[in-house]
Amino acid sequence: MPTFKWLWKEVGNNLDIYKTFPRLSGECGGKNFHVVHESADIKSASIATVRSAFEYSGQKCSAASRLYVCESKWPEMRDHMLEILGELKIDSPIDFETFTSSVIDERSFDKIQSYIDYGLSRKQHVKLIYGGKCDKTKGYFIQPTIFETTDPHDKLMREV
Repeated sequence: MPTFKWLWKEVGNNLDIYKTFPRLSGECGGKNFHVVHESADIKSASIATVRSAFEYSGQKCSAASRLYVCESKWPEMRDHMLEILGELKIDSPIDFETFTSSVIDERSFDKIQSYIDYGLSRKQHVKLIYGGKCDKTKGYFIQPTIFETTDPHDKLMREV
């Protein structure tokens, strides 16, 4: 965020030397959420959610980290996402068939694993839907992971 603010100020200070008004777009550390209404095309919503959440191993500011689905559509949405996730290849980025690879470094791996461990420990309030496996023996691989909770105050709903 500080870097993007600095960029905006620099652009503003130099408006007189530009031929047109510059366009700026910045990712400032936020995470996205998806809201799935009863009228949604569930297959499209499932694909969009999986791509948003797990492309680049979830290491993008626009990654969907929360999903709000109306209760009547959740079973269908969950089943479609599980089907998609079951087909994804997580491996070396050199392999053209790979959808996503490892996270960037051990620090990121440890942070993500700590949230997964937290979710797994909250059996009363949080349910593992998919994933949860982490392996750093050869790279920093974390399986795409989905938890379900109905508690909006849970740490997974506030921090991740």
